Amino acid sequence: MKKIQEYTLQDLVLDESFQRYIRDGSDVDKAFWEEYLIQNPKKESLIIESKKVLNQIYEFLPPEEFKQELEKFISIVEADKTTFIQPEKKRSFSYYAIAASVSAILLISLVWIFSHQLTQPSQKTEVVSIVERSTERGQRSNLVLRDGTKIKLNAQSFLSYPKNFKKNLREVHVTGEAFFEVTKDEERPFIVHLGDLSLKVLGTSFNIRSYPDENKLKVSLATGKVEVSRDGVVEASLTPNMEAVYDRFSNEITVSQFDPRLTLAWKEDIIRFKRANFTEIVNVLEKWYNVDISYDESMAAKDFTGEFENMALEDILKGMQHTLNFDYKIRGKKVKLFTNKRKNEKHKH
Repeated sequence: MKKIQEYTLQDLVLDESFQRYIRDGSDVDKAFWEEYLIQNPKKESLIIESKKVLNQIYEFLPPEEFKQELEKFISIVEADKTTFIQPEKKRSFSYYAIAASVSAILLISLVWIFSHQLTQPSQKTEVVSIVERSTERGQRSNLVLRDGTKIKLNAQSFLSYPKNFKKNLREVHVTGEAFFEVTKDEERPFIVHLGDLSLKVLGTSFNIRSYPDENKLKVSLATGKVEVSRDGVVEASLTPNMEAVYDRFSNEITVSQFDPRLTLAWKEDIIRFKRANFTEIVNVLEKWYNVDISYDESMAAKDFTGEFENMALEDILKGMQHTLNFDYKIRGKKVKLFTNKRKNEKHKH
């Protein structure tokens, strides 16, 4: 049996749990697939494409007929063992333009046929070479694209892009956090795909924070101009020092000013907190130092303001512990923060 981490687009579309997750949104299936995405951030684009396939099918297919038609589809696929391509490594499919009059089974078959054809390059098919770059927790990375665009990846982030951009377009996909300094090219706009959102720029510098385990996706503009789009519709146009925040729960986008010293500190290897609660602090330190941190629930309501530059984790904890009144234990990659009861008793007296 294939491991879930090895799932292709076909596997996800045929997985009953994934179908329930997309169609019914059951709590159990939702929790499972959201945790899967947290553990496998590189699969975000695959999940998104799989959702689009199923939603396209559901648009034409009544619920009572789905299982019957799906069995027909499986029989088509089983006739040829060629699997769907993974969307992050090939071009987008063309099934989105299929007319509404197409029958459900034909629609599903066409999805498979188009994908099958794209896995068999012909003389007329341009084979696109995709480059992937990623960082683990505790790592950061710098790279320069062929057009001169500079990108800095923060910890636990992923970037994919074609080795050679198209003549009229430059496209990349990002998960995690990254700072871009895009080389201006009037003839080739620069498009950044962030799951449900996309950005369009020419020559601009900006920061993206789009971690799968965080509710909010942020686009913070340092210089130039950025258009933020969702489903092909422009939702916001940013000017310098403006930030677009997309709330994945409410599905809303808000625009406001941001503090560059706070948002962009990470690219200078600085950790800077401003009235940050324990959840934020732990999230940053876990990614930055590749550790797992646990803490007492009683500490969750506390907040902290401070700055740390090129410091060891233990030195940071020492710097915070007196203000927040906690103690800590570090054992390998495990860190435990707990309330210092003795100090609390002294304060009471």
